[in-house]
Amino acid sequence: MPPCTRERRGGFASRPTPEGPAGETPARADRTWGMISRSTLIGALVVVELAIIGVAAKAVSGDAPAARFDWTNGWSRPSNTVTSRLNKTFVTGAAPRVVLDVANADVTVQAGVANTVHVDGTMSVSHRRGGVEPALEAVRTTDGVRVAVESGFTYGKVQREVRITVPPDAQVEIASAASVVASGLRAKFIARLHDGDVRISNHRGDIDVSTSSGDIDLLDAQGTAFMLRADDGAVKLTSSGADHVDARTSSGAISAVDLRAVNGALQSGDGAIDVSFAPESDAVVNLHTTDGNIKGVTATDGTAARSVHLGSGRGQFVISTGDGSITITPGATNHA
Repeated sequence: MPPCTRERRGGFASRPTPEGPAGETPARADRTWGMISRSTLIGALVVVELAIIGVAAKAVSGDAPAARFDWTNGWSRPSNTVTSRLNKTFVTGAAPRVVLDVANADVTVQAGVANTVHVDGTMSVSHRRGGVEPALEAVRTTDGVRVAVESGFTYGKVQREVRITVPPDAQVEIASAASVVASGLRAKFIARLHDGDVRISNHRGDIDVSTSSGDIDLLDAQGTAFMLRADDGAVKLTSSGADHVDARTSSGAISAVDLRAVNGALQSGDGAIDVSFAPESDAVVNLHTTDGNIKGVTATDGTAARSVHLGSGRGQFVISTGDGSITITPGATNHA
């Protein structure tokens, strides 16, 4: 037979002809690793690596749901949300000390009946990838009730909410929280937040509140002393006041409507200040802005007043901002 098969009529696989047997194509030699393309090898390695990663993730997560991978969203895991609830009632005296140290929980404090503290808490953990789930607990103390997140460290998303009803005369101290809303209390209120807003209404008693990043908002609050601190946030007082008001923000506006001012200060490092005073105010108010205007009050010579006189001028009050204007609602006796 010649070295190459000749093509016959009808192609290489036609029926036999007078010229000889039907043509055929020689069988292809066995494929070797050297003949596999580089892209095929790379694809195989990627698949193997993804499988190894999946096994490792399963080992780390323990009982967590298996991760899935798709080319659009990458690795994902079912949320598998687990919710636990706390519902406890404590019989206390008329003025218990109630402490809340609840990390990133949204807290609502409401005045209720005397001699009873009721705690209603919810904690949801989703997308858990491992770790030890923390517990939300409420326990009796020698002088009241403590609500706290106890131990645990979870890789995942944790959401908490605590609603607590306390006697009106309870002294409430919040050591940590995501945000705070309090109303109806008749005793000193303390809150220390790293990042979150504080809103207080219908309050009679002293207030000591600070937040690193968030707003402070008082509505219908009266007391002997208010200490309000915001590193980065606005401060607002509406129909509120105290014998001594010290409200400061490093960066943010201050707004006071019907403020009862006697002694103290409203100070912003960077922000405008707008104030109107309640008739019960009794102070000489000194105004200062490093970079801005003073509006709403004028001296006898027509220039911007640097102080206003309220009532008999019994106290000393300072309003100042490092960068922004000061606006005073007319009505006070003005001085140059």
